[in-house]
Amino acid sequence: MLLVVASVSGFVKAEENRQMADQPKMLTEVTPQLDTVEVNGDLLSFRAVNSGHIFQVYYTLKSQSEQAFWSHLDDNVSVTFDGALDVPESVRNFNGFDYQKYLATQGIYRVVTIKTVRSISKKTSFLDLRVLRRRAILLCETRFPKPMANYLTGLLFGYLPKDFDAEMGDIYSSLGIIHLFALSGMQVNFFIDWLRKILLRLGMRRDRVDQLMLPFSIVYAFLTGLSVSVIRALVQKSLPFRTLDNFSATFFVLLFLMPKFLLTTGGALTMLYAFLLAMLRGKFTSLDTIGIKKTLVAS
Repeated sequence: MLLVVASVSGFVKAEENRQMADQPKMLTEVTPQLDTVEVNGDLLSFRAVNSGHIFQVYYTLKSQSEQAFWSHLDDNVSVTFDGALDVPESVRNFNGFDYQKYLATQGIYRVVTIKTVRSISKKTSFLDLRVLRRRAILLCETRFPKPMANYLTGLLFGYLPKDFDAEMGDIYSSLGIIHLFALSGMQVNFFIDWLRKILLRLGMRRDRVDQLMLPFSIVYAFLTGLSVSVIRALVQKSLPFRTLDNFSATFFVLLFLMPKFLLTTGGALTMLYAFLLAMLRGKFTSLDTIGIKKTLVAS
């Protein structure tokens, strides 16, 4: 097992060095990843791709019409611009936040600062799950009042707008609600269990239901922005093992799917959460408790 981990780590490091050396010297066109578009006042930010590379892009909006366009954009576009391509800023203060290191865990090694947008052209896409996620988020924001819309987008799609952080983020962070759902992936168990129950009640065979769970899990992972906590919960839910065997298998699956997941705070905390649950669940099931007493002990 240690040999496998060492091999994966070596491959990831070599790939990271190759990506850093292969970065373009200049850039004039990018395709935004639609579900990462965020408008915060006059500041626009999103992640974009070009020639297989991912970039973090920033742009200061020049007018209200630009702000409205990007706030309601729900189709893939290609952006041609004049701007600067820079290496992300590293840590400034001792033990401070290292933005360069953080972006590297996301596979991003350059930051684009757009000065002037020259043209925006629409791109055709077929069954793009990022576009579907973006449209679902916009639908919730337009059909439901705040803060209900924020609850829905946060719970269903793992997206909270900037104004939510400013207005209510501190309150819900202090209560621990956001952290509970973000780390545990509780909504994953809820949706999968209810989908399974509904399909079984409709008379579908159990083996067919099990076959449908995998594509549903993949689609749902994309709809939540491929967050590590949701993927961890989906993998654990799909594996036939229990307790520590389930945790170990999940760890190695994530190691191949998202090799840098432990380098992020969310990845480390969600795995710690899963480890504690696996340990405690094994202990609780061994206790000589039944009925309500067992439920209370587990809770």
